[in-house]
Amino acid sequence: MLILSLALLLQLRGARVFWIGLLLGFGYVVRPTDAIPLAAAGAWILLSRPRELPGFLLGALGALVPFVWYSRTAYHAWLPPYYRPGFYSANAFKGEALAGLLVSPNRGLLAFSPVFVLAPVGLLLKAAGRRLALLDLSLAGCVAVHWVVISTTNGNWWGGASYGPRLFTDLVPYLMYFLIPVVAWVGSARGAARGVVAGTFVLLAGVSIAIHAQGALNPAAAAWNVYPASIDFDPIRVWDWRRPQFLAGITFTPAPVPPVDLSIIACSAPPGIPGRPFVVENHRGTVVLRWDPAPGPVAVYTMEVGNGPGLSDNPPREARDVLRPSVTARRVPPGTYYVRVRGRNRCGDGPASPELAVTVR
Repeated sequence: MLILSLALLLQLRGARVFWIGLLLGFGYVVRPTDAIPLAAAGAWILLSRPRELPGFLLGALGALVPFVWYSRTAYHAWLPPYYRPGFYSANAFKGEALAGLLVSPNRGLLAFSPVFVLAPVGLLLKAAGRRLALLDLSLAGCVAVHWVVISTTNGNWWGGASYGPRLFTDLVPYLMYFLIPVVAWVGSARGAARGVVAGTFVLLAGVSIAIHAQGALNPAAAAWNVYPASIDFDPIRVWDWRRPQFLAGITFTPAPVPPVDLSIIACSAPPGIPGRPFVVENHRGTVVLRWDPAPGPVAVYTMEVGNGPGLSDNPPREARDVLRPSVTARRVPPGTYYVRVRGRNRCGDGPASPELAVTVR
C-alpha cells in the first residue's frame, strides 16, 4: 500500500517516470500481483507520455534486475517459486470467488469496508464533470483486473487465515483515490442532497473503521479462522452470515467443537473393519460419502484422506452419526483423492476400511 500510494502521488504530480517505474517495480518485488499496477502504469505512460517510456522501463529494471539476480543465486531460477505461474492453479470456483471477494460476510471487500461502495460513485462524478483522465481509467482497470485475476487463478482466494479481504489490500490506495471526488462534491454541494451524501459517507466510513478495529484489537477475530474448523479446511465458512468474523467475541465466541466422549460407549476391543466408502454425491465440488458401519461398538468414525494411495496428507474428517455414517465435503478442489475410514472407541482405533479413489472434477 505504501509503495502504490507513493507511486500514485508521483503520477498525479507529473514526476519523473523513472521514479514511478522504480517504485512499481519494487511493488512487484513485494507482491507478485503488483505486476498489474506496473503494467497499467506502463500502458498509461505509453499512451500519455510515449517519449518517456524508456525512463519508466529503466526505473522498473532498477528494482527488477537485483531481484532476478537474487532469485538466480538463491533458487537457480529467474523467479522465486511464489512468483512463477506454476505456483498458482486455476480456481474451480471462479464465480464464488468473484462474488465472495466483494460481498461475502467474511472476506468481502464491501462487507469489511462498506465505504468503498462509493468508489464507483467517485468515478462517475469525474466522468460527469468531464474530468476523467487516462490515469483514472488506468487505476480503475487495475482494480477490475486484479479482482478477476485473483478470483480465477488462486484456489485459495479467501487468503487463508486472515481478517477480511487480504488479497485486496494492495489496491486500497486506488480505492481511496476514487473517494476523493465524493468528498469534493460534498464540499461544494448545497441543500438536502449534500446532507444525505455527507451522512452516508460518514456512516459508511465509521462502520468501516469499527469493523477493522475489531480485527486489530479483538483476539476472537483471529480465532474465528481456526474455530470451529479451519477456514482452509472448510472454506464454505466465508458465507456464514450467522457468525461473521467481524462480530467474533461480540455476538459469539469462536470455540472448537467438543471432542467425542469415548467413555460413553462400553467396549472390550476396538471396532472392526467398516464397509468400503461409496459415493452418494460428487457434483460441483460437493462430495458426499457413506459406508456401512463397522462391527462392534463405535463412538466416532475418522475418515483419512490422501492425494495418493495409502496417504493421509489431507486433514481428517469425523462422522459422529455411527448408525448411518457419512461425510460431506464442500468446495473440494479438482483432483483424485484416496479415502478410507476407521472406527474408534475407548479401546482404540479399529482397522481401516478398503480404500476408495474419488475423482473430483
